[in-house]
Amino acid sequence: MKKVLLFSSLVALIFLFISCGVIPVDIGILFDLSDPVALKDGSVVAPNSVVKLAWNAADGKKAEANVELFLNNVKVKEFLNVTEAVFTVTEEGNYVAQIAAVGARANSARIAFSVNRLWEELYFSSNGLVQPDDIATIIRQWVLDGKTPAIAYYRLGQNTVGDTDEVENARERIVLVDDNEDGVYDRWEVVSAFAQQWVDLPIINTAYGTAVPNRIAYEEKEIRILTGLLIDGVYAGYTVNFNPNGILFASVGLDLNRPYTRGILSKENQAGGDWSYGKILKLRERYDSDTKPEFKFELPEEIDVRDGSSFVVDINAENVASFGNIYNTRYMQLAIEFSKNLAVDSVEFGNFMANLKDVCSYKVFEEEDNNVLMIYRGFLDGTDEAEAVSDIFASITFEIVEAEEGYVAFPYNHYNEVYGIEYIPLFKDTENKNVDGFVLDYENFIEVNVEP
Repeated sequence: MKKVLLFSSLVALIFLFISCGVIPVDIGILFDLSDPVALKDGSVVAPNSVVKLAWNAADGKKAEANVELFLNNVKVKEFLNVTEAVFTVTEEGNYVAQIAAVGARANSARIAFSVNRLWEELYFSSNGLVQPDDIATIIRQWVLDGKTPAIAYYRLGQNTVGDTDEVENARERIVLVDDNEDGVYDRWEVVSAFAQQWVDLPIINTAYGTAVPNRIAYEEKEIRILTGLLIDGVYAGYTVNFNPNGILFASVGLDLNRPYTRGILSKENQAGGDWSYGKILKLRERYDSDTKPEFKFELPEEIDVRDGSSFVVDINAENVASFGNIYNTRYMQLAIEFSKNLAVDSVEFGNFMANLKDVCSYKVFEEEDNNVLMIYRGFLDGTDEAEAVSDIFASITFEIVEAEEGYVAFPYNHYNEVYGIEYIPLFKDTENKNVDGFVLDYENFIEVNVEP
């Protein structure tokens, strides 16, 4: 019996030493947020895009990993022993990439992104606050021939005729000026015909090949290059998305309701016909500043409270109900993030949509590093509530559970792999279609200073 016990102990000891010799280390998998073309959690890209997954170990070094890609919960791709993954997406749907480090203990990361045409419709529909301009088909061959594409701008101006009150329309030549020479243009300058300057369009070197600017988005305060068209390499012909918000081309944009025109040419062959002129760029607001349907906190950026007390956060939604009625909106949800030292005591809802019956609910989800409050509001045909209509979307009472600094913030965009849900703002109409046009102030961040 003693011999058997001794043998068993020796075997166990041998296995212990063997196991200790192959225990994988914890290296930590972190997504590379510095890569402008790499997917971020919650990214949305258009169909027929080439995308990239980039990650590092916690020490910043490259880490080999196995990648599984799922579309609507069905595995569609797999990459083994890679330090990054580059692939194309053509089918619309919700994607999840599961990344597991090779030979590492409990090292995995998950990222969710969507492929749909809503992204294209948002940035490239006409008559909106974003004016699209697709220029890749114009300049692609020029760049392949070694030429330099450039762009110039004009806009509608008005002049007074002599000493009279008569006003006449005129074309103004305007130039983008980079005051601090950081590569991003800072302002417009009106110039004479002799001073008109053509600004070089960037040629972008990516991990997949050379890209020319494809879709440019003109807004009130900035101009961004959202996508590029790859013109060489194995992915030639595919688009690449410059996540998360494109490449900033200029920190100045277009005036509302004022027509602009751009001209594009190749510097080497302007006289030979390499030019395109006449594209009208114009921003049109769907509503003015007095009727903008916007969700925002009506509170200071900091709140001072004492441990054990509570405070109320109101989400003001001025003009949201009237805008929602115009577009037959029947469902709204918001995701609100708050720190672990806070707890939701209650959420109160008033009569929000006139002539409709309000159905309201909420749920708190506990994440590892934060908590999330999901607010749901539905609007049904039926008897309206007797109380007066209010612009307050929800009144949230937070309780202090730990004496430490905290915060409350929205909107929140994130995919929860435990619950299998997406924390996102969402608006649906009577046909269950997404409703565009609601404004969410991304500066809704309140610091909560807790004094013991």
